[in-house]
Amino acid sequence: MPEKKPITAPGKAPEAGGKRRPWWVRVLKWLGISAAVIVALVLVVVTLVVWILSPAKLTPLVERHASEYLNADLRAGRIELTFWHTFPHLTLDVDSLRLTSRSLRGLPDSIAATLPADADSLLALGRFHGEIDLLPLFAGRIALRDVELHRPAVNLVQVSDSVANYLIMPPSDEEAVADTLQLHFQRLAAVGDDVTQDEARGERAEHRVKFEQRGNGDKEDEQECGQSHERLR
Repeated sequence: MPEKKPITAPGKAPEAGGKRRPWWVRVLKWLGISAAVIVALVLVVVTLVVWILSPAKLTPLVERHASEYLNADLRAGRIELTFWHTFPHLTLDVDSLRLTSRSLRGLPDSIAATLPADADSLLALGRFHGEIDLLPLFAGRIALRDVELHRPAVNLVQVSDSVANYLIMPPSDEEAVADTLQLHFQRLAAVGDDVTQDEARGERAEHRVKFEQRGNGDKEDEQECGQSHERLR
């Protein structure tokens, strides 16, 4: 049987299928969908990285690569990345960090005998806490914020203009590292051993820095300073 056509009122054209939305509405819709997909992918990638790089895997990995790159030995009790507990920030926590310089090794015995016993010890840190901005990280740059340094101890020993325990960076890579590591501090705190809970929350903090400058064995110039800083909010 022949198919019956719908009956329309005289002078009224048949209705078209649905009215299309304006082009800019469709563009905004697809932009929103694309942005949501990108955000979801970022969350998945960061979650996988944090899950795979557990403290048991991340700690020796950082120690090995840092010690290979620097002219120093890096040791840490625990290095941990957290994300969902501190969402939307990626946080880095380091416990019991020790940085031992290798730049004074190989000196003549006559000069080495004038150096203090702890000349190779460059940095000791009870705990480091900082937040990592995600967007610069995907661009190959590291940007830290809200940094806390607990019980920092810095020991600087200089033998000459070209020999010092803090000269641990490869000279050819200093500019590249400066471009990669961008420190944008919204808050920087140095917390000492004798800091009360109120001070640890943002009032005052103390740390000590020791500097020794050794000449050719004839002169000794030693400075030690205890500094009190107000924490930045």
